[in-house]
Amino acid sequence: MGRTSISQKRLGKIEAGQLGALIKCVRDFKIFNDQKKLGETALTKHLINHLKQHAIHFENTKIDAAKFFGETYRPEGLLRGSSKRYRLCAIECKKLDDKSAKTRWKEGLSQALLYGQKYKAVLYILFDYTRGAKYESALGRGNRAENRFAKELRETNLYIIALQPTAM
Repeated sequence: MGRTSISQKRLGKIEAGQLGALIKCVRDFKIFNDQKKLGETALTKHLINHLKQHAIHFENTKIDAAKFFGETYRPEGLLRGSSKRYRLCAIECKKLDDKSAKTRWKEGLSQALLYGQKYKAVLYILFDYTRGAKYESALGRGNRAENRFAKELRETNLYIIALQPTAM
């Protein structure tokens, strides 16, 4: 009697290319200061529309959910990939403003970590409307604690992408 087989969460060459294209497309997405009053759901819909316009096979229906402690956690959308057991990539989005940034950051990070149970990779996207876009700047280039933390998470295929508003 042998052990039961456990499929591994590996990114193949094709899937790595699909993930890279998705990350590039997300980084190219623009948010604007006049969208600051929009809610997180509206900004996420704009992002999903942007991804679909760029031939990314991104889906936001029939999403595989992660289940913990009797609760269901569902990301904003997914990139399916070819694996039956593990989907390729989930996306979790959070809108950060000066009032609720700390709470929203922690909430989104914990959700993104949970999605690692079902997905080979997770994109945690921050719409950074804080003063001075402090999350985007802390996660940018440089040797800061936040940047090192984000790098360690990338090694587990959790990518944090912070987007700050662009001037029109």
